Amino acid sequence: MKFEDFIFKETLGQGNYGTVYRAELAAISLSSSSSSSSSPSSLSKRKQYHRQQQQQQQQQHFAIKVVHYDDNDTSNISKEIELLKALNSPFIVSFYGNFYNNNNLYMVMELCDGGSLDDYINIKGQPLLEKEIKGIVAFTLLGLNHLHNNETGLSYIHRDIKSANILLLKNGRSKLADLGITAELTNSHRTRNTVIGIEFYINNCITL
Repeated sequence: MKFEDFIFKETLGQGNYGTVYRAELAAISLSSSSSSSSSPSSLSKRKQYHRQQQQQQQQQHFAIKVVHYDDNDTSNISKEIELLKALNSPFIVSFYGNFYNNNNLYMVMELCDGGSLDDYINIKGQPLLEKEIKGIVAFTLLGLNHLHNNETGLSYIHRDIKSANILLLKNGRSKLADLGITAELTNSHRTRNTVIGIEFYINNCITL
C-alpha cells in the first residue's frame, strides 16, 4: 500500500489531527492486482474467487486521513491505528492499512457514503425523526459495547462521542469513528478521572 495506489478526490472533513479525503484505487493498482491473481480450477473455488473479486471492486473507494507526521505528537494516532487493527466490528469504521509519504501519515479506512451525522443534521436543517434517532443510538451503543467487550480481551472507552464522530451509511446503518483519544480500562482502573473532549458534549455539572 503506497501513495501511488490512490487517486485523491474531494475533502470529506478536517479536524485537529488531520484532513480526510475521499480516494479511489488508481488504475495501475487495479490492473496489477487483477493480473497477479489467477482463477482457481475447481468450481467451488472459482465461485469464492469471483465473490472476492466483486468485493474488491466494491472496495475501490476509501476515506483516507492524512496526518502531518510529527515525532513529538504521534501517540494518539499510533494508538488509533493499533486499536483499529485489533477491532473487528460492523459498528466501527474498518481500517485497511497505512503508509507514509513526504512526512505525512496516510490512514486508509472504510468510506461511509452517508457522511457524518453532524453533516446530515446541518443539511436536513430540522430535528431528526424519532425512528432515525432510534437507529443511530442503537448502532452507536452496539459500537460502544464492542469497545467495552471485544476480541482483544481489553475494555476501552471512546471519550469523544459526538455527531461528527458518528458516520452514516446510505443503507441506514451508522458506525463509530475517530478512536484517537480512546482510553483503556483495566482491572485496577475501571474509571477515568480525566476530562477530555468538546465542552458542548460535557455534562453541565462538570463544566461549572
